[in-house]
Amino acid sequence: YTQSEGYQPFSIEFDAQGNVLITEENGLAILPPALVGPPANSGAVSTYRLDPLLGRLEPISSSVPSQQTAPCWSVYTDSCLFVANVVSGTIGSYQVNNDGSVTLAEEVAGTVDISMDLFVLGDYLYA
Repeated sequence: YTQSEGYQPFSIEFDAQGNVLITEENGLAILPPALVGPPANSGAVSTYRLDPLLGRLEPISSSVPSQQTAPCWSVYTDSCLFVANVVSGTIGSYQVNNDGSVTLAEEVAGTVDISMDLFVLGDYLYA
């Protein structure tokens, strides 16, 4: 058992080295702001590596803020993690480093109007 670094883990991806990339909502943003008034800018990403001796996940990057709200779906490609932030209506991006750590690359790499999923086909990101 590994305790999540963030409050509410949502989606999971794996990088090229097999590290685990998890989106997190660190507020209580589940419904649109008009209904709940979620804390703004409470999204984040944490990363973990599997410790084969202990058989558990060890944190690499702990809850790196996205400055957006309600990160849900994510997709990893070519050392970049794209994250769909449903309440914010944005797509953010993180640089995924060779050691599995992440840094926020762009708070807003794109915008969307509704809840979505992301996928990559060739050189294109579809939302």
